[in-house]
Amino acid sequence: MGSIMGLIAYPLGWIMKLLYSVIPNYGLVILVFTLVTKILLIPMAVKQHKSMISRTKLQPKMIDLKNKYGNNPQKYQEEMMGLYQREGVNPASGCGSSLIQLPILFGMLGVVYAPLKYILGLSDEVINKASKITVGLIGKTFLNSSGARSEQYAIIKSLKESPEAFRSLGKDVVNNILDLKFNFLGMDLSRIPSVPRGLSEINWLILIPVLSGLTSLLVSLQSMKNNSSVAVDEASAQAAQSMKFMMFLTPAISAWASFKFPAAVGLYWIFSNMFIIIQNYMLYKKYNPTQVILKAKEEMILKKEQERQERIEARKKLSNLSDVSDIDEKNYKGLSQKEINKIKLANARKRDAQKYGDYDD
Repeated sequence: MGSIMGLIAYPLGWIMKLLYSVIPNYGLVILVFTLVTKILLIPMAVKQHKSMISRTKLQPKMIDLKNKYGNNPQKYQEEMMGLYQREGVNPASGCGSSLIQLPILFGMLGVVYAPLKYILGLSDEVINKASKITVGLIGKTFLNSSGARSEQYAIIKSLKESPEAFRSLGKDVVNNILDLKFNFLGMDLSRIPSVPRGLSEINWLILIPVLSGLTSLLVSLQSMKNNSSVAVDEASAQAAQSMKFMMFLTPAISAWASFKFPAAVGLYWIFSNMFIIIQNYMLYKKYNPTQVILKAKEEMILKKEQERQERIEARKKLSNLSDVSDIDEKNYKGLSQKEINKIKLANARKRDAQKYGDYDD
């Protein structure tokens, strides 16, 4: 998986490098980068949403099957699979899009974690050399406390504080790193946010974890609302309710993680969450599951009424026929198979009676 994400990260890194050459501000680059990469993923999101809509259309029929075969789980599953086949719906079709998006999402994070590699285009050899110099200056604490994914930001911070110590990297490399602009709205995105111990330590960076948690909470609330609207049965509704725990857990993890990584990573999560909220709003507005369910219910009611009228008409036709030879398959339209079999048996007896003279009209 790591090699796959690496392959994905390189073209995404090229996009980020190109953006930085046009917009020499890391915060704005992350904003535009998030928009570009999320736009590239829109076709997958639309496909996944349409797949969900196709399953949602079956909700009234699924509820009908649940009412009929709810006490027989095996029969219920058989009828459900039959329903999917008849309607041409693959219940797992949306999973593929989600699985494809995962390595892409991790690849995007990999780009944000590594500005030296993807923005400046430094080789792994140069980055490793810079990392050893950083360890010599501040020790391995930056790896132990914030993880390897913050390594390049620690290098940048150390180099800007002690550029002479990195002279062996070459003048051009040192100058390029010094020229990296991480200031965004008064915040240094290369720094890791920390919990202030007093009023004097409060700074704008604290907004990154706060907004990361809040936007993640909004995504969770939106998802829970959308999922509850497409619950097929009681079990699905209960599953949607169980998501309430995740609704608070995910934002908490997001806020906590924002204290472990440079602010640039948290800013990416904020922009990503905001885009997801807007994207989901637009998708659910264009393809509203609630409206789909109502329309499907109306269509099912109309179909049942039409079938009822056809059965009535079929019975009338059969009752008005004087000659059994006039009875053919078209007269059975609207009748159930049980009714058809019963009528066919009666007709067979009627023909035998007429043939052998035992029938009295």
